[in-house]
Amino acid sequence: MGVLEVIEAIFGDLNLLSHTPVDPFPSAYSLTFDTSNASLNTCQTTASTPAAVKDLCGAEVDLTGNPAIPAYAGHNDNDMLYVGSMAKVFGMYVAFELKSRVEKQAKNMIANGLSTSTAGWENKVYDELKKAWKPKLDAKFPSLPSGMPDFAQILKLSTTGDASFPVQKTAADIDRIGENGTPEGAYGDWMKSMMRWSNNEAAGKCIFPLSYSYINGVLDSAGFFDASAKKGLWVSGDFRGNDWVKGPGNKGGQSLASRFASAQGRTKSNFTGTAFQVARLLTLMAQGKLVDATASNDMINTMSQGILDSSTGKKGTNNFIADALAAASPARPVSQINGKIGLGDDSFAHDCGIIRVDRGSDPSRTMRFVEVILGAAPTNGAGFDQLTVSYYDCITALHP
Repeated sequence: MGVLEVIEAIFGDLNLLSHTPVDPFPSAYSLTFDTSNASLNTCQTTASTPAAVKDLCGAEVDLTGNPAIPAYAGHNDNDMLYVGSMAKVFGMYVAFELKSRVEKQAKNMIANGLSTSTAGWENKVYDELKKAWKPKLDAKFPSLPSGMPDFAQILKLSTTGDASFPVQKTAADIDRIGENGTPEGAYGDWMKSMMRWSNNEAAGKCIFPLSYSYINGVLDSAGFFDASAKKGLWVSGDFRGNDWVKGPGNKGGQSLASRFASAQGRTKSNFTGTAFQVARLLTLMAQGKLVDATASNDMINTMSQGILDSSTGKKGTNNFIADALAAASPARPVSQINGKIGLGDDSFAHDCGIIRVDRGSDPSRTMRFVEVILGAAPTNGAGFDQLTVSYYDCITALHP
């Protein structure tokens, strides 16, 4: 190599390092709810009083008309409980957060002179992130095993720096694999199997490569977990037994509210949530503000779908809210639901959804809202259905 080439190589690498690496964690999302809507509060209180529903946890957010500060009402909405497979939504969100941050890093390095003409160029991006991120991930949870996302397994980078989840399979393949089949393809395929079919093996292949340090660091920094109160969204297992802390007792998990610790048969869980924080996550997604508008839309479309557009009449799978509204007397019409159920080894039922109800051809009459219902014991399916329908009716009452 000649002198000029050596100088170019040296100063080229220095240029790549001339920018500040992208931070691993987002800033806390800003979201203000209107909790003063008397009509919604009164309706929600009435709906949550009957014996069959008073012990459930719930939240509803009225997004009709795209308000800047949407009306919110909750019931037992800060109780921590084991939410089962609903936690797969949390993992999906973190993957999209990672994708956005890696893409920004790649584009910054390319703009600063990184050549993409040589095979393996993306490893320079990943190496820079590993060096910059490791101290921050380690400092976030110093008493827990350290981790780092497996960038190369999760993402594919184009020569312009655009990041994507690699996909090899069709929608028909995902449906063929279903809930219990062996996942096929690549990360993007596994995510679809995890979300649409709640395939546990696919969930493990999505969650474990993110690393628990990164997952919970994002959830904490983004404001979905309150580290001081130990409440919110938390994932420290991968649905295949590869827990953050090995051994019995879910030692890497978070403590449950006492009544759920008793009812769900565990004092801690690796998959926890509160109705309030699940509602925040879905509201930001519905507003197009979770990561960004494109990512929010992609996340919505990746979740399981209860009832699709009424023009097709097609009903999807794995949606308790959709089932409850369809079985009500009279049935409550729904145009689309995107959400994720939770059903764990205790058979407690949980569900959340972004719901759209078209009312005629006038788009101004379309209702859009978030429902979250957690903690229905196996013997209380009727209570789950009752609260689901009551929440729907509360929103309808606001928009006659």
